[in-house]
Amino acid sequence: MLQESSVISSLELKETETTPIEAPTTEPVTPDAVEEIRECSAVTLPLCSHLPYNSTSYPNLVGHMSKDALMRDLVAFRELLDAECSHLAQDFVCQMLQPRCSEDRLVRPCRAYCRAFHAGCGARLPDRLRPHFDCARFPDYFGKGSCSPEPECSRGLQRLALSRRECDGIPDCAGAEDERSCAHCSGAGEGGLRCALHTRCLPAHLRCDGTPDCPDGSDEAGCLWIARSLSSWRRENSETTMGAVRSRSGYAVWAEGGRDGKICAAPYEHDKRALTSVAASLCKALTFKAAFSAEVVPDAEEVDQDGPDPKKEQPQYVEIVDPFAPEISFLKSDCPERKVIKIICDHLECGVTSARGAASAGVEGLPRSARPGDWPWHAALLRTHVHACDAALIHPSWLITTASCFQGQPKAEWTARFGTVRIQSTTPWQQERRIVGMVRSPVEGSMLALVRLEEPVEMTDFVRPICLPETGVETASPNVCNTLGWSRNKDQLQRVHVVASPMNSCENMSIATANGICAEPLYDQDDCDEEEYAGSSMMCYNDKTKQWSLNGVSGWRIACSKIGLGRPRIYDSIVSHVDWIRRTISNSAR
Repeated sequence: MLQESSVISSLELKETETTPIEAPTTEPVTPDAVEEIRECSAVTLPLCSHLPYNSTSYPNLVGHMSKDALMRDLVAFRELLDAECSHLAQDFVCQMLQPRCSEDRLVRPCRAYCRAFHAGCGARLPDRLRPHFDCARFPDYFGKGSCSPEPECSRGLQRLALSRRECDGIPDCAGAEDERSCAHCSGAGEGGLRCALHTRCLPAHLRCDGTPDCPDGSDEAGCLWIARSLSSWRRENSETTMGAVRSRSGYAVWAEGGRDGKICAAPYEHDKRALTSVAASLCKALTFKAAFSAEVVPDAEEVDQDGPDPKKEQPQYVEIVDPFAPEISFLKSDCPERKVIKIICDHLECGVTSARGAASAGVEGLPRSARPGDWPWHAALLRTHVHACDAALIHPSWLITTASCFQGQPKAEWTARFGTVRIQSTTPWQQERRIVGMVRSPVEGSMLALVRLEEPVEMTDFVRPICLPETGVETASPNVCNTLGWSRNKDQLQRVHVVASPMNSCENMSIATANGICAEPLYDQDDCDEEEYAGSSMMCYNDKTKQWSLNGVSGWRIACSKIGLGRPRIYDSIVSHVDWIRRTISNSAR
C-alpha cells in the first residue's frame, strides 16, 4: 500500500544533516556479501522430478526443515497447482520446495521470475504462504548462477508473437537464452562471451587482450573493476561483455586474456600516496567522481568454486607497475602475503550513458528506438503488474514522477522496473523494486512527486541516475532535449526530440502553470508513433559536462497526434524543486 507523507523516515536527523547537499547519486556502502554454506542433498519429491538439477537443500524456501515436514504440507501446494493459474506454476513451486543447491550454495529463483509467477498465481496464494513468496526476498539476475531465471523464456516470446526478437543481439530473457544458441555464436566455443548489444560472440580469451573485438569495444572495457567479491564479479561477467555491478566499495580486480583475479597490495602496501593514486585512477575510470579511501586488507574471500571455470582453484594476483602512471598496468604476482587493495569511491557521476561508451556519449547516434543503456535512469512504474506510468532515477532509492499516477489508487501495489526498453521482455540487466512511499511537491500547482524504493537498486551500465539541473543556471540549449514515449503497441521505448516553446503555445492544449515548461515534439516526418506516459522525463544534454539532466516531468498521459509537429505538452519544471529534492532525500537517510 502506498503511503504519502512529508518525510518518509521514523528517525529524526540532526539539523546539520538536513541542509541541502550535493545531489546524492551514489549507492550507500554495503557490507560484503557472504554466501551461506549449505549441505546439498538429492531432489526426492516426485512432483519435482522434471527439474533440470538433482541437488537441493533444507530448510527450503518455504521453511520446511526436512523432507518429512515437506510431505506433511504438500496438499496446499498441490491445490495451488490444480488451479492452473500459470504455466510457470509447477516449476516455480518446485523451485521453492526443492531449490537448487550448487557447490554448497542455495540458488533462489530470480525476482523477475517470481513477478511472472505472481501475475498469474499471486491472488491464489494462501495467506500463510504469502511472506515466503514475497518477490522482494529474491535476487535480481546478475550472471549465470546468481539465481534461476524463468525457464523456456524463448517459448514465451513465441506465445507473444515476438520470436523475431531471438538472435537480434538484444537479450529478451533474464538468462539471455534467446541470444545464446544463435548462428553468430556457434564459433565462439564453450564459455564464449556475447558482445553485449551486438550479434557477435567471442572466445573468452579475447576479452581484455588489448584488441577490441566487439563492434563497440566493450570486450576491452571493465578490465579493471571494483567488486564486492571475485566470485560475484565472475558470475556477472561470465557470459557477456557488459553488465557488472558498479560497486562503490570493494576489491580492486583485474581481467586479461580470459584470466582474472585481484590486485596485490605489494610492493606499495605501506605507501599511502601510491594506494590513493591507484584508487583515484580506478574510481575515475568507473565514472565515480573521486576516491574516498584505499586500504590494504587480507584476501579473506574463500577459493571460488562457482565461477565460470571450475578448474580455477587458486586465486591469481597482479602487482601495479607504476601507481602514478596515467593508465594502470600490472605484472603477474605470487602475492605471498595475500594482501590486496580495497577501495571506496565517492559519488557516481550522474547523467552518464556508460553502456554506450565514452566515444558515443551524448546525442550523436542515438537511435529512435531505445536500446538497453541509452536511458539508464528510466523506470517503468507498474501498478499490480500493469505498466501505468514512467519515472526517472535520481538516487539508488529515489525516483521522480508525477503524483497524478497515484490518484485513486491508495491500495494498489506499485513496482518500478529498471534496465529494460521492452515491456514484454525481461533482460539480464532488469531490476525491480517495490515502491513504499511518496512525497508530493510543496510547490502550489505542481504535480511532482518523489517516490521511495523499498531497497536501493544496484548501479550498472544499464541502471544509474540522471542529474538534477543546477539552480540559478540557464538550462541546456533547447535543441538537445528529449523525452521518452512508448510505441503504439505500448512495448518499445522510443526517443522523442522536443524543443521548448513559449507558454502560449500550450495554453490551448493544457493548463498553463508558473512552474511549467511548454515543449513541442519534433519528428523527421509525419510519423508520430509514441504515447507519452505520465511521469515521463524531459531530459537535456549539456555538451560541456557531457551529462544529461532532468529538466521536467510530464503530469499526464499524452497520446500521439496526427499533426506533423505533434501536440504541445507541459512539463513540471525541476529546477525550482532541487533544494526540496535534496533535502527530502537527506532527511530520509538512515
